[in-house]
Amino acid sequence: MNEQNEIKNEVIIYEGEELPRISWFDSVINIFMAPAETFKRIAVEPKVLAPLIISLLASLISVTVMIPKMISMVPQTVEKMLASGQLPPNRPEEFWIKLIERQIYFGTYFNVIFMFFLSLLFISLIIFLYFKFTDRDATFKHVFSLVTYAGLINGLHSILVSILLVATKFKGINTLEDFRGKTLGFQLLMNADNLETTFQKLTYVLLSLNSPFYIWNLIVMAIGVKYVFRTTYGKASVPVIITWVIFSGITVLFTMIAINSGKF
Repeated sequence: MNEQNEIKNEVIIYEGEELPRISWFDSVINIFMAPAETFKRIAVEPKVLAPLIISLLASLISVTVMIPKMISMVPQTVEKMLASGQLPPNRPEEFWIKLIERQIYFGTYFNVIFMFFLSLLFISLIIFLYFKFTDRDATFKHVFSLVTYAGLINGLHSILVSILLVATKFKGINTLEDFRGKTLGFQLLMNADNLETTFQKLTYVLLSLNSPFYIWNLIVMAIGVKYVFRTTYGKASVPVIITWVIFSGITVLFTMIAINSGKF
């Protein structure tokens, strides 16, 4: 009897298939090479801690690499803002430099952590509600687990962007605004210094959003939905496409606001 219990504890049953238990490390690695193997196990035993920590650390490391360069640009940024009247002249330049440096240190880390969890929860909620309304079994823990594991793709992207920036000595980064939306995306095919029309600017931003890594993330997420909810790839793709449409719409909205306010 004890031997039978030990055998049961060493395997996971997914749709009648006996799967050997794997370590958290193997579950993470499989996301990049064999995501179905991880998602089959998530469907039975959802886990989030390992991918959550790894993805968050990747984002924080990426920001940590960029912050020294951002800080070095603060004096010239303050000088331009004082000259253009964007900052009131009733305070000395050193005051504004220290203030913006603190904002960069604390604000950047806060924004990264806040947006990291907000995006995970938002995407998980969309997928969760979609399957609730289509009368399928859905637990938020399962959804959050698959979205978190799929997010490892974005973590890899963040690390590669940081490596590229350091390797190129931050080539093309001349102002603080140049750090926004820095991705290994299709926008690299366009000349960022020659964006004159609204259409060109929107195209640049959307190409930046829909990078190969983001597309890879969406594909892996659809695979996860397919196995976790035991459905077809076609049906699994629907909520993933909905999240893509929503995020693209939000990006277009904020880009239009930036263009109309003269900040882009």
